[in-house]
Amino acid sequence: MTPDRPTPRPIRSAAGWLTAGAVVVALVTGIVRYGQPSTPVRAAQMPAPVITPPATPTPAAKVVVAPAPPEALAKVAEVRRVLSDYRQQFAELPVGNNAEITRALMGRNPKGVKFLIPGELPTDAEGQLVDHWQTPYFFHQLSGTRMEIHSAGPDRQMHTPDDVVAR
Repeated sequence: MTPDRPTPRPIRSAAGWLTAGAVVVALVTGIVRYGQPSTPVRAAQMPAPVITPPATPTPAAKVVVAPAPPEALAKVAEVRRVLSDYRQQFAELPVGNNAEITRALMGRNPKGVKFLIPGELPTDAEGQLVDHWQTPYFFHQLSGTRMEIHSAGPDRQMHTPDDVVAR
């Protein structure tokens, strides 16, 4: 060993003490399994690989996504505008889940500024901002000053092709 590199410490296994090199070899060859004693495996004992012919490809289903109605886009744009106003006032966006962000926009912020008037944008019983289809928005924080606003779209399922996303 060189003087500037520390000496590798042995590692305790069920089979005894192993050096780092032995651990690497054991892991690569699959001889040592976590939590089990190591037993050497001979090539003759290893199961033969199963080779299956590739399945015949099926044509991919086409997903046709209708454009979001103008009302839905207008609501997302309004949420984006309110968040932009908040960012101008505080130099950062509110953080948290949908209900926490909604409360911050409605005045529960350090200065008590109301960026959102109750009833201006629809909310659900839990106090979350909801989209055109009455599904809560998902706010994805990209940084302190950037956020994506996700609307689930007409299928009311997040992360599907019909989602409306604003940055």
